[in-house]
Amino acid sequence: MLRLLIFLILLVLGLFFYPNFAEEKDSACSALENKLFRIINKDNEASSLLTLLIPTLSDGFIVRAAIHERYPDLPPTIGCIVTYYEILLDPKMEKDIKNSVKKELPPLTS
Repeated sequence: MLRLLIFLILLVLGLFFYPNFAEEKDSACSALENKLFRIINKDNEASSLLTLLIPTLSDGFIVRAAIHERYPDLPPTIGCIVTYYEILLDPKMEKDIKNSVKKELPPLTS
């Protein structure tokens, strides 16, 4: 029983901190923001200037605000982790993010 409890605790801790380690960031929201910008800029020959500047200036604050709107009853850190795993496990969501950004942000070059 004790082994199962230790295993479950380690599993939860691993799931909680995986986004931070995978994206080499200090917080889950910053890790989610980094993942989003990698998705946006992946295979994009003309990235928007905005997508190049925000990761260096924001440190997760923009994503934290968006997550608070999406999951108002959850702490932002938990919402960021949930969204990170949604993107990681659902390839359609990654495609939807890329397509929605293409509609909203103009390219860097004309």
